[in-house]
Amino acid sequence: MKKIFLMGALCYLGMLQASKTVFVPRSISTDPMYELALNFHQDYLKDSTNEDDFSWSLYVTPFYQSSARSKKIGGYLLPTCVRGCNSSCCSKGSSCNSCCNATCGCCDKTSVSVREDGLGDIGSPWLYLLAAEGSQFNSTLRICPKWYKAGAHINFCLNFSNLLRGLWLSAIVVPLQSTHKLCLRECQIGAAGSLAGYTTICDALNSYGVQKFCNKVKKSGFDDIQVKLGYALKPHEKWFMEFYLAGVVPTSNVQKACYFFEPQVGSGRHGGFGVGFDGVVHMTQTDASSWDFMFDVKYLYYFQHCQIRSFDLCNGDWSRYLLGTFTDSRTVGVPLLPCLTRKCNVTPRSQLSLYGALHHEHNDWEFELGGNFWWRQREKVTLCNTCLSDVAIYDLAGARAGNPVSASTANISQSAGGANAATSDTTFTIIDPCTINVCSATQPNAYTFKVFAALGYEFKEHEWPWLLGIGGFYEVANSCSALNQWGAWLKLGVHF
Repeated sequence: MKKIFLMGALCYLGMLQASKTVFVPRSISTDPMYELALNFHQDYLKDSTNEDDFSWSLYVTPFYQSSARSKKIGGYLLPTCVRGCNSSCCSKGSSCNSCCNATCGCCDKTSVSVREDGLGDIGSPWLYLLAAEGSQFNSTLRICPKWYKAGAHINFCLNFSNLLRGLWLSAIVVPLQSTHKLCLRECQIGAAGSLAGYTTICDALNSYGVQKFCNKVKKSGFDDIQVKLGYALKPHEKWFMEFYLAGVVPTSNVQKACYFFEPQVGSGRHGGFGVGFDGVVHMTQTDASSWDFMFDVKYLYYFQHCQIRSFDLCNGDWSRYLLGTFTDSRTVGVPLLPCLTRKCNVTPRSQLSLYGALHHEHNDWEFELGGNFWWRQREKVTLCNTCLSDVAIYDLAGARAGNPVSASTANISQSAGGANAATSDTTFTIIDPCTINVCSATQPNAYTFKVFAALGYEFKEHEWPWLLGIGGFYEVANSCSALNQWGAWLKLGVHF
Protein backbone atom coordinates (compact mmCIF):
# COMPACT_ATOMS: atom_id res chain seq x y z
CA MET A 1 0.00 0.00 0.00
CA LYS A 2 2.83 2.37 0.87
CA LYS A 3 4.52 1.65 -2.46
CA ILE A 4 1.34 2.47 -4.37
CA PHE A 5 0.97 5.73 -2.46
CA LEU A 6 4.57 6.76 -3.23
CA MET A 7 4.14 5.96 -6.93
CA GLY A 8 0.95 8.00 -7.03
CA ALA A 9 2.62 10.95 -5.32
CA LEU A 10 5.54 10.83 -7.77
CA CYS A 11 3.23 10.76 -10.77
CA TYR A 12 1.24 13.70 -9.40
CA LEU A 13 4.40 15.76 -8.97
CA GLY A 14 5.50 14.70 -12.45
CA MET A 15 2.28 16.12 -13.89
CA LEU A 16 2.99 19.44 -12.18
CA GLN A 17 6.47 19.83 -13.62
CA ALA A 18 6.90 22.54 -16.23
CA SER A 19 10.17 21.49 -17.86
CA LYS A 20 9.90 19.69 -21.20
CA THR A 21 12.36 17.66 -23.25
CA VAL A 22 11.02 18.60 -26.70
CA PHE A 23 9.98 21.80 -28.45
CA VAL A 24 7.90 21.75 -31.66
CA PRO A 25 7.65 25.08 -33.53
CA ARG A 26 4.85 26.17 -35.83
CA SER A 27 5.02 25.03 -39.45
CA ILE A 28 5.74 27.68 -42.11
CA SER A 29 3.86 26.06 -45.01
CA THR A 30 0.47 26.20 -43.24
CA ASP A 31 0.86 29.82 -42.08
CA PRO A 32 -1.88 31.85 -43.85
CA MET A 33 0.09 35.10 -43.61
CA TYR A 34 2.75 33.94 -46.06
CA GLU A 35 0.13 32.28 -48.24
CA LEU A 36 -2.43 35.10 -48.50
CA ALA A 37 -0.92 38.50 -47.64
CA LEU A 38 -1.11 40.84 -50.69
CA ASN A 39 -1.55 38.11 -53.32
CA PHE A 40 -4.99 36.83 -52.22
CA HIS A 41 -6.59 40.10 -53.31
CA GLN A 42 -4.75 40.05 -56.64
CA ASP A 43 -5.81 36.45 -57.37
CA TYR A 44 -9.40 37.20 -56.46
CA LEU A 45 -9.64 40.21 -58.82
CA LYS A 46 -8.09 38.40 -61.78
CA ASP A 47 -10.05 35.16 -61.38
CA SER A 48 -13.38 36.93 -60.82
CA THR A 49 -12.79 39.05 -63.95
CA ASN A 50 -12.00 35.98 -66.10
CA GLU A 51 -14.45 33.51 -64.61
CA ASP A 52 -14.37 30.92 -67.42
CA ASP A 53 -10.65 30.95 -68.29
CA PHE A 54 -7.71 28.84 -67.16
CA SER A 55 -5.13 30.84 -65.22
CA TRP A 56 -2.25 30.27 -62.86
CA SER A 57 -0.17 32.25 -60.44
CA LEU A 58 3.19 31.91 -58.72
CA TYR A 59 4.33 33.75 -55.60
CA VAL A 60 7.78 33.47 -54.02
CA THR A 61 8.21 34.87 -50.50
CA PRO A 62 11.73 34.89 -49.03
CA PHE A 63 11.49 35.26 -45.26
CA TYR A 64 13.48 35.52 -42.05
CA GLN A 65 12.09 34.72 -38.58
CA SER A 66 13.65 35.04 -35.15
CA SER A 67 12.54 34.16 -31.64
CA ALA A 68 11.99 36.81 -28.99
CA ARG A 69 12.10 36.57 -25.19
CA SER A 70 14.75 33.87 -24.79
CA LYS A 71 13.96 33.59 -21.08
CA LYS A 72 10.61 31.94 -21.87
CA ILE A 73 12.31 29.24 -23.94
CA GLY A 74 14.89 28.72 -21.19
CA GLY A 75 12.18 28.28 -18.57
CA TYR A 76 10.45 25.74 -20.80
CA LEU A 77 13.58 23.57 -21.07
CA LEU A 78 15.33 23.97 -17.71
CA PRO A 79 14.27 22.30 -14.46
CA THR A 80 11.88 24.41 -12.44
CA CYS A 81 13.40 26.20 -9.49
CA VAL A 82 13.75 24.28 -6.25
CA ARG A 83 15.11 27.00 -3.99
CA GLY A 84 14.94 30.76 -3.84
CA CYS A 85 11.25 31.22 -4.74
CA ASN A 86 8.62 33.10 -2.83
CA SER A 87 7.35 30.48 -0.42
CA SER A 88 3.84 31.85 -0.59
CA CYS A 89 3.49 30.53 -4.11
CA CYS A 90 4.75 27.03 -3.37
CA SER A 91 2.45 24.30 -2.22
CA LYS A 92 3.88 21.89 0.29
CA GLY A 93 6.06 19.29 -1.36
CA SER A 94 5.71 20.70 -4.88
CA SER A 95 8.89 22.84 -4.89
CA CYS A 96 7.01 25.56 -6.78
CA ASN A 97 6.41 23.30 -9.80
CA SER A 98 2.72 24.08 -9.64
CA CYS A 99 3.20 27.83 -9.92
CA CYS A 100 6.23 28.39 -12.13
CA ASN A 101 4.13 30.02 -14.81
CA ALA A 102 2.37 32.27 -12.31
CA THR A 103 3.76 33.96 -9.21
CA CYS A 104 7.42 33.06 -8.83
CA GLY A 105 8.44 33.58 -12.47
CA CYS A 106 10.40 30.37 -12.91
CA CYS A 107 9.18 30.35 -16.51
CA ASP A 108 11.82 33.01 -17.19
CA LYS A 109 14.61 30.90 -15.75
CA THR A 110 17.88 30.93 -17.72
CA SER A 111 20.33 29.10 -15.42
CA VAL A 112 20.76 26.04 -13.23
CA SER A 113 23.05 25.67 -10.25
CA VAL A 114 24.88 22.37 -9.87
CA ARG A 115 26.16 21.74 -6.35
CA GLU A 116 27.68 18.80 -4.58
CA ASP A 117 26.07 19.72 -1.23
CA GLY A 118 22.51 19.26 -2.58
CA LEU A 119 21.56 22.92 -2.19
CA GLY A 120 21.27 23.68 -5.92
CA ASP A 121 18.94 22.78 -8.77
CA ILE A 122 21.03 19.71 -9.58
CA GLY A 123 23.07 17.48 -7.32
CA SER A 124 26.49 17.23 -8.97
CA PRO A 125 27.09 13.52 -8.11
CA TRP A 126 24.31 12.57 -10.58
CA LEU A 127 26.55 14.00 -13.30
CA TYR A 128 29.74 12.46 -11.88
CA LEU A 129 30.93 15.94 -10.94
CA LEU A 130 32.86 15.41 -7.69
CA ALA A 131 35.45 17.75 -6.21
CA ALA A 132 38.53 16.64 -4.31
CA GLU A 133 38.13 15.72 -0.65
CA GLY A 134 37.68 18.77 1.55
CA SER A 135 35.92 20.85 -1.12
CA GLN A 136 32.54 20.91 -2.86
CA PHE A 137 31.68 21.17 -6.56
CA ASN A 138 29.68 24.34 -7.26
CA SER A 139 28.97 25.74 -10.71
CA THR A 140 26.19 27.48 -12.65
CA LEU A 141 25.18 26.79 -16.25
CA ARG A 142 23.45 29.63 -18.11
CA ILE A 143 21.61 29.34 -21.42
CA CYS A 144 19.98 31.92 -23.67
CA PRO A 145 18.08 29.87 -26.29
CA LYS A 146 17.47 31.55 -29.63
CA TRP A 147 15.70 30.30 -32.74
CA TYR A 148 16.06 31.44 -36.35
CA LYS A 149 14.49 30.35 -39.62
CA ALA A 150 15.26 31.53 -43.14
CA GLY A 151 13.89 30.26 -46.41
CA ALA A 152 11.43 30.82 -49.24
CA HIS A 153 7.67 30.25 -49.22
CA ILE A 154 6.66 29.17 -52.77
CA ASN A 155 2.94 29.24 -53.55
CA PHE A 156 1.71 27.85 -56.89
CA CYS A 157 -2.00 28.04 -57.77
CA LEU A 158 -4.00 26.75 -60.77
CA ASN A 159 -7.48 28.00 -61.67
CA PHE A 160 -9.47 25.38 -63.63
CA SER A 161 -12.52 27.53 -64.40
CA ASN A 162 -12.31 26.39 -68.03
CA LEU A 163 -13.30 22.91 -66.77
CA LEU A 164 -15.57 23.84 -63.87
CA ARG A 165 -16.22 27.44 -62.92
CA GLY A 166 -14.64 28.17 -59.51
CA LEU A 167 -12.43 25.05 -59.30
CA TRP A 168 -8.83 25.64 -58.20
CA LEU A 169 -5.78 23.81 -56.86
CA SER A 170 -2.78 25.17 -54.94
CA ALA A 171 0.47 23.76 -53.57
CA ILE A 172 2.97 25.32 -51.16
CA VAL A 173 6.62 24.26 -50.91
CA VAL A 174 9.02 25.80 -48.37
CA PRO A 175 12.78 25.12 -48.46
CA LEU A 176 14.35 26.50 -45.30
CA GLN A 177 17.11 26.33 -42.73
CA SER A 178 16.40 26.25 -39.00
CA THR A 179 19.10 27.36 -36.55
CA HIS A 180 18.99 26.88 -32.78
CA LYS A 181 21.46 28.60 -30.46
CA LEU A 182 21.85 27.81 -26.77
CA CYS A 183 24.52 30.45 -26.01
CA LEU A 184 25.97 28.29 -23.21
CA ARG A 185 28.01 29.88 -20.46
CA GLU A 186 29.32 28.15 -17.36
CA CYS A 187 30.36 30.06 -14.26
CA GLN A 188 32.54 28.13 -11.79
CA ILE A 189 31.81 29.29 -8.24
CA GLY A 190 33.34 26.59 -6.09
CA ALA A 191 35.69 23.72 -6.77
CA ALA A 192 35.76 22.00 -10.18
CA GLY A 193 35.30 18.30 -10.69
CA SER A 194 38.55 16.44 -10.19
CA LEU A 195 37.73 12.83 -9.28
CA ALA A 196 36.60 10.04 -11.61
CA GLY A 197 34.20 11.93 -13.89
CA TYR A 198 34.20 15.31 -15.59
CA THR A 199 35.48 18.78 -14.74
CA THR A 200 32.59 20.94 -16.07
CA ILE A 201 28.83 20.69 -16.43
CA CYS A 202 29.05 20.83 -20.24
CA ASP A 203 31.51 17.93 -20.27
CA ALA A 204 29.11 15.84 -18.22
CA LEU A 205 25.95 16.68 -20.19
CA ASN A 206 27.61 15.96 -23.53
CA SER A 207 28.78 12.48 -22.51
CA TYR A 208 25.51 10.60 -23.07
CA GLY A 209 25.38 10.45 -26.87
CA VAL A 210 21.86 11.95 -26.94
CA GLN A 211 20.41 15.37 -26.04
CA LYS A 212 23.80 17.00 -26.65
CA PHE A 213 24.33 20.57 -25.47
CA CYS A 214 25.68 22.46 -28.49
CA ASN A 215 25.93 26.22 -28.82
CA LYS A 216 24.70 26.20 -32.40
CA VAL A 217 22.88 23.53 -34.42
CA LYS A 218 21.48 23.89 -37.95
CA LYS A 219 19.02 21.76 -39.87
CA SER A 220 18.01 22.28 -43.51
CA GLY A 221 15.27 20.72 -45.57
CA PHE A 222 11.74 21.14 -46.88
CA ASP A 223 8.83 22.02 -44.67
CA ASP A 224 5.70 19.90 -45.15
CA ILE A 225 3.91 20.53 -48.44
CA GLN A 226 0.43 22.01 -48.13
CA VAL A 227 -2.05 21.16 -50.93
CA LYS A 228 -5.49 22.71 -51.32
CA LEU A 229 -8.39 21.80 -53.59
CA GLY A 230 -11.05 24.50 -53.57
CA TYR A 231 -14.25 25.77 -55.11
CA ALA A 232 -15.14 29.46 -55.38
CA LEU A 233 -18.76 30.54 -55.23
CA LYS A 234 -19.98 32.90 -57.90
CA PRO A 235 -18.78 36.40 -56.95
CA HIS A 236 -21.37 38.70 -55.39
CA GLU A 237 -21.37 42.46 -55.69
CA LYS A 238 -20.44 42.88 -52.02
CA TRP A 239 -18.64 39.66 -51.15
CA PHE A 240 -16.76 36.64 -52.42
CA MET A 241 -16.26 33.25 -50.73
CA GLU A 242 -14.61 29.90 -51.46
CA PHE A 243 -14.35 26.55 -49.67
CA TYR A 244 -11.45 24.13 -49.78
CA LEU A 245 -10.01 20.82 -48.64
CA ALA A 246 -6.45 21.00 -47.29
CA GLY A 247 -3.83 18.27 -47.06
CA VAL A 248 -0.37 18.23 -45.49
CA VAL A 249 2.18 16.00 -47.24
CA PRO A 250 4.99 15.12 -44.78
CA THR A 251 8.45 15.87 -46.15
CA SER A 252 10.12 17.21 -43.00
CA ASN A 253 12.63 15.68 -40.59
CA VAL A 254 11.77 13.42 -37.65
CA GLN A 255 12.71 14.27 -34.06
CA LYS A 256 15.57 12.01 -32.92
CA ALA A 257 16.52 13.58 -29.56
CA CYS A 258 20.09 14.08 -30.76
CA TYR A 259 20.31 17.55 -29.22
CA PHE A 260 18.97 19.48 -26.28
CA PHE A 261 16.76 22.12 -27.95
CA GLU A 262 16.84 20.23 -31.24
CA PRO A 263 16.04 22.19 -34.42
CA GLN A 264 13.15 20.92 -36.52
CA VAL A 265 11.94 21.54 -40.04
CA GLY A 266 8.19 21.05 -40.41
CA SER A 267 5.93 19.02 -38.15
CA GLY A 268 8.09 15.89 -37.87
CA ARG A 269 6.80 13.61 -40.67
CA HIS A 270 3.14 13.97 -39.71
CA GLY A 271 0.59 13.97 -42.51
CA GLY A 272 -2.52 16.05 -42.07
CA PHE A 273 -5.95 16.74 -43.49
CA GLY A 274 -8.39 19.58 -43.00
CA VAL A 275 -11.05 21.93 -44.32
CA GLY A 276 -11.44 25.67 -44.57
CA PHE A 277 -13.04 28.66 -46.21
CA ASP A 278 -11.90 32.15 -47.13
CA GLY A 279 -13.30 35.23 -48.77
CA VAL A 280 -13.42 38.97 -49.34
CA VAL A 281 -15.96 41.53 -48.12
CA HIS A 282 -16.10 44.75 -50.16
CA MET A 283 -16.31 47.82 -47.91
CA THR A 284 -15.86 50.90 -50.10
CA GLN A 285 -14.69 51.51 -53.66
CA THR A 286 -13.93 54.53 -55.88
CA ASP A 287 -12.24 54.84 -59.24
CA ALA A 288 -8.78 55.16 -57.67
CA SER A 289 -9.00 53.22 -54.40
CA SER A 290 -10.86 50.54 -52.47
CA TRP A 291 -11.14 49.05 -48.98
CA ASP A 292 -11.74 45.32 -48.48
CA PHE A 293 -11.71 42.88 -45.59
CA MET A 294 -10.24 39.43 -46.25
CA PHE A 295 -10.55 36.37 -44.04
CA ASP A 296 -9.52 32.71 -43.85
CA VAL A 297 -10.58 29.97 -41.42
CA LYS A 298 -8.68 26.67 -41.52
CA TYR A 299 -8.80 23.49 -39.44
CA LEU A 300 -6.13 20.77 -39.74
CA TYR A 301 -5.78 17.39 -38.07
CA TYR A 302 -2.32 15.76 -37.99
CA PHE A 303 -1.92 11.99 -37.90
CA GLN A 304 0.35 9.69 -35.88
CA HIS A 305 3.99 9.03 -36.67
CA CYS A 306 6.88 7.42 -34.80
CA GLN A 307 9.60 9.63 -33.30
CA ILE A 308 12.45 9.33 -30.81
CA ARG A 309 12.17 11.48 -27.68
CA SER A 310 13.75 11.65 -24.23
CA PHE A 311 11.50 11.20 -21.21
CA ASP A 312 11.77 12.20 -17.57
CA LEU A 313 10.49 9.99 -14.78
CA CYS A 314 7.71 11.03 -12.42
CA ASN A 315 10.56 11.91 -10.02
CA GLY A 316 10.56 15.47 -11.35
CA ASP A 317 12.23 17.71 -13.90
CA TRP A 318 15.44 16.44 -15.47
CA SER A 319 15.11 13.05 -13.76
CA ARG A 320 16.35 11.61 -17.05
CA TYR A 321 19.81 12.75 -15.88
CA LEU A 322 19.70 10.56 -12.77
CA LEU A 323 22.03 7.56 -12.53
CA GLY A 324 20.75 4.01 -12.78
CA THR A 325 21.99 0.69 -11.45
CA PHE A 326 21.28 -3.02 -11.67
CA THR A 327 20.78 -5.63 -8.95
CA ASP A 328 24.05 -7.44 -9.71
CA SER A 329 26.13 -4.22 -9.86
CA ARG A 330 24.65 -1.85 -7.30
CA THR A 331 27.97 -0.12 -6.63
CA VAL A 332 28.12 1.16 -10.23
CA GLY A 333 25.99 4.09 -11.42
CA VAL A 334 25.19 4.32 -15.14
CA PRO A 335 23.38 7.18 -16.96
CA LEU A 336 19.62 6.69 -17.31
CA LEU A 337 19.27 9.12 -20.23
CA PRO A 338 20.05 6.62 -23.04
CA CYS A 339 17.57 4.21 -21.46
CA LEU A 340 14.90 6.92 -21.26
CA THR A 341 15.40 8.05 -24.87
CA ARG A 342 12.88 5.87 -26.64
CA LYS A 343 10.68 5.43 -29.67
CA CYS A 344 7.16 6.72 -29.26
CA ASN A 345 4.04 7.29 -31.31
CA VAL A 346 3.20 10.99 -31.55
CA THR A 347 -0.14 12.38 -32.73
CA PRO A 348 -0.15 16.22 -32.95
CA ARG A 349 -3.95 16.21 -33.45
CA SER A 350 -5.84 19.46 -34.13
CA GLN A 351 -4.78 22.93 -35.23
CA LEU A 352 -7.01 25.93 -35.93
CA SER A 353 -6.11 29.15 -37.72
CA LEU A 354 -8.23 32.34 -37.94
CA TYR A 355 -6.91 34.99 -40.33
CA GLY A 356 -8.20 38.47 -41.07
CA ALA A 357 -6.74 41.43 -42.95
CA LEU A 358 -7.83 44.91 -43.96
CA HIS A 359 -6.74 45.62 -47.55
CA HIS A 360 -6.45 49.10 -49.03
CA GLU A 361 -5.64 49.71 -52.68
CA HIS A 362 -4.84 53.09 -54.20
CA ASN A 363 -4.02 53.04 -57.90
CA ASP A 364 -1.20 50.49 -58.14
CA TRP A 365 -0.25 50.56 -54.45
CA GLU A 366 -1.56 48.09 -51.89
CA PHE A 367 -1.45 48.06 -48.10
CA GLU A 368 -2.58 45.37 -45.66
CA LEU A 369 -2.90 45.26 -41.90
CA GLY A 370 -4.02 42.01 -40.36
CA GLY A 371 -3.80 39.38 -37.67
CA ASN A 372 -3.75 35.63 -37.27
CA PHE A 373 -4.92 33.59 -34.29
CA TRP A 374 -3.41 30.08 -34.18
CA TRP A 375 -4.26 27.28 -31.74
CA ARG A 376 -2.62 23.88 -31.34
CA GLN A 377 -4.03 20.96 -29.36
CA ARG A 378 -1.92 19.06 -26.86
CA GLU A 379 -0.09 16.13 -28.46
CA LYS A 380 -0.95 12.53 -27.76
CA VAL A 381 2.23 10.53 -27.03
CA THR A 382 2.46 6.79 -26.31
CA LEU A 383 5.60 4.72 -25.80
CA CYS A 384 6.27 1.98 -28.34
CA ASN A 385 8.02 -0.14 -25.69
CA THR A 386 8.01 0.39 -21.91
CA CYS A 387 10.62 -2.25 -21.01
CA LEU A 388 13.40 -0.81 -18.79
CA SER A 389 15.51 -3.99 -18.30
CA ASP A 390 15.09 -4.11 -14.49
CA VAL A 391 17.06 -0.91 -13.90
CA ALA A 392 16.76 1.06 -10.64
CA ILE A 393 17.82 4.56 -9.57
CA TYR A 394 21.33 4.59 -8.15
CA ASP A 395 21.62 5.00 -4.37
CA LEU A 396 23.98 7.95 -3.85
CA ALA A 397 23.68 8.01 -0.06
CA GLY A 398 24.07 4.24 0.22
CA ALA A 399 27.13 4.28 -2.02
CA ARG A 400 28.70 6.90 0.21
CA ALA A 401 28.05 4.70 3.25
CA GLY A 402 29.43 1.65 1.41
CA ASN A 403 26.10 -0.24 1.17
CA PRO A 404 24.10 0.93 -1.87
CA VAL A 405 20.60 -0.44 -2.49
CA SER A 406 18.44 1.83 -4.70
CA ALA A 407 16.75 5.24 -4.39
CA SER A 408 13.35 5.04 -6.12
CA THR A 409 12.14 8.46 -4.86
CA ALA A 410 15.29 10.45 -5.64
CA ASN A 411 15.14 13.68 -7.63
CA ILE A 412 17.81 15.54 -9.55
CA SER A 413 18.35 18.24 -6.87
CA GLN A 414 19.42 15.75 -4.20
CA SER A 415 22.92 14.62 -3.36
CA ALA A 416 24.81 11.91 -1.47
CA GLY A 417 24.68 13.61 1.92
CA GLY A 418 23.54 16.61 3.87
CA ALA A 419 20.04 17.92 4.46
CA ASN A 420 18.96 17.13 0.89
CA ALA A 421 20.33 13.61 0.59
CA ALA A 422 18.50 11.13 -1.66
CA THR A 423 16.57 8.63 0.47
CA SER A 424 17.75 5.00 0.21
CA ASP A 425 15.26 2.16 -0.32
CA THR A 426 15.10 -0.69 2.18
CA THR A 427 14.96 -3.21 -0.66
CA PHE A 428 16.17 -3.02 -4.26
CA THR A 429 13.33 -1.32 -6.19
CA ILE A 430 13.41 -1.29 -9.98
CA ILE A 431 11.89 1.59 -11.94
CA ASP A 432 8.26 0.90 -12.70
CA PRO A 433 7.56 1.64 -16.41
CA CYS A 434 4.40 3.43 -15.24
CA THR A 435 6.62 6.14 -13.73
CA ILE A 436 7.98 7.18 -17.13
CA ASN A 437 6.51 10.64 -17.42
CA VAL A 438 5.08 10.79 -20.94
CA CYS A 439 3.97 14.38 -20.31
CA SER A 440 7.61 15.49 -20.08
CA ALA A 441 8.06 14.78 -23.82
CA THR A 442 4.60 15.98 -24.89
CA GLN A 443 4.12 19.34 -26.55
CA PRO A 444 1.35 21.11 -24.57
CA ASN A 445 -1.54 22.96 -26.13
CA ALA A 446 -0.78 26.55 -27.05
CA TYR A 447 -2.12 29.52 -28.93
CA THR A 448 -0.56 32.61 -30.46
CA PHE A 449 -1.70 35.89 -32.00
CA LYS A 450 0.22 37.47 -34.85
CA VAL A 451 -0.03 41.06 -36.11
CA PHE A 452 1.40 41.88 -39.54
CA ALA A 453 1.62 44.74 -42.02
CA ALA A 454 2.48 44.60 -45.72
CA LEU A 455 3.05 47.08 -48.52
CA GLY A 456 2.97 46.14 -52.19
CA TYR A 457 3.04 47.51 -55.72
CA GLU A 458 1.27 45.82 -58.62
CA PHE A 459 2.36 46.33 -62.22
CA LYS A 460 -1.17 46.24 -63.64
CA GLU A 461 -0.34 47.56 -67.09
CA HIS A 462 1.78 44.52 -67.86
CA GLU A 463 0.21 41.69 -69.86
CA TRP A 464 1.04 39.41 -66.93
CA PRO A 465 0.50 41.50 -63.78
CA TRP A 466 3.46 41.43 -61.41
CA LEU A 467 3.36 42.00 -57.66
CA LEU A 468 6.23 43.22 -55.52
CA GLY A 469 5.75 43.50 -51.76
CA ILE A 470 7.38 43.68 -48.35
CA GLY A 471 6.00 42.85 -44.91
CA GLY A 472 6.76 42.13 -41.28
CA PHE A 473 5.08 40.63 -38.24
CA TYR A 474 5.26 40.08 -34.51
CA GLU A 475 3.74 37.00 -32.86
CA VAL A 476 2.85 36.70 -29.16
CA ALA A 477 2.39 33.31 -27.47
CA ASN A 478 0.21 32.52 -24.46
CA SER A 479 2.83 30.31 -22.76
CA CYS A 480 6.38 28.93 -22.91
CA SER A 481 5.18 26.08 -25.18
CA ALA A 482 4.97 28.38 -28.21
CA LEU A 483 7.33 31.01 -29.56
CA ASN A 484 7.22 34.76 -29.27
CA GLN A 485 8.79 35.72 -32.58
CA TRP A 486 9.18 38.40 -35.20
CA GLY A 487 9.92 38.24 -38.88
CA ALA A 488 10.24 40.06 -42.19
CA TRP A 489 9.59 38.99 -45.75
CA LEU A 490 9.59 40.03 -49.40
CA LYS A 491 7.05 38.89 -51.97
CA LEU A 492 7.41 38.55 -55.72
CA GLY A 493 4.51 37.17 -57.73
CA VAL A 494 2.98 36.94 -61.17
CA HIS A 495 -0.52 36.05 -62.35
CA PHE A 496 -1.02 34.50 -65.82
